[in-house]
Amino acid sequence: MYGALKIFAMGNDENGRFGMWELPKNTLWVQEEHSLLDVFLAQSSMLIHGTGGEVRILHLEGKDPHEAPHGWDHKLRIPPDFLVEGTSGVGIQDSLFLLGGKRNPCSGSRLDLHSYTWVDLPLMTQGREDAASVMLDAHTILALGGVNPKNGKTLSSCVRLDVRTREWIPFPSEIPLPISSHAVTLYDDHVYISGGFRDDESRGDVWKCGVNGGGPWENFLFYNSTDMIMG
Repeated sequence: MYGALKIFAMGNDENGRFGMWELPKNTLWVQEEHSLLDVFLAQSSMLIHGTGGEVRILHLEGKDPHEAPHGWDHKLRIPPDFLVEGTSGVGIQDSLFLLGGKRNPCSGSRLDLHSYTWVDLPLMTQGREDAASVMLDAHTILALGGVNPKNGKTLSSCVRLDVRTREWIPFPSEIPLPISSHAVTLYDDHVYISGGFRDDESRGDVWKCGVNGGGPWENFLFYNSTDMIMG
């Protein structure tokens, strides 16, 4: 994922060192094991890692990459009824939003990144696990796809959260195929999704749609790969 002109990723190198990396410099900022069910974000000069019942934060400003890896600056407990496991996360301004997951598929929680206080979000109309989420604008989050934990079916529906009114609103255009564990980004007034799974089938599709959802999704690229867990 991209920070301010930087790329960050979770993974491991050829020496088996797991953690949070800056690419292509291969700087290991935090050495720590992680799961594909975790949340990892680069937000406002911070690295944020959500796992289980905890959110961990590293402030990059003032830290020397030559002295890395560093330890986390903050380890914050998530409210007890919420667990990060197949949860999606997105940052807007000075807030971290956590949405859905295996244990809490309809729930969401917002963390104020200044006061480190939590606020519950309104329940989603559809439970989602292994969904993707992205900031549409300064006031709107889009949640896409995922799996319905009640019946195990992969979803193609998308919903928007207006953080001012605290209302969930359906996105006008559903994804053309049900998808989970996919990647999502916003670029040039379009939402892009790529990779992921449809049921147990790995997908290499790349789709895009206008941010207003008024037009159809366009499939313009396909990766011939059997390993496309990208969310």
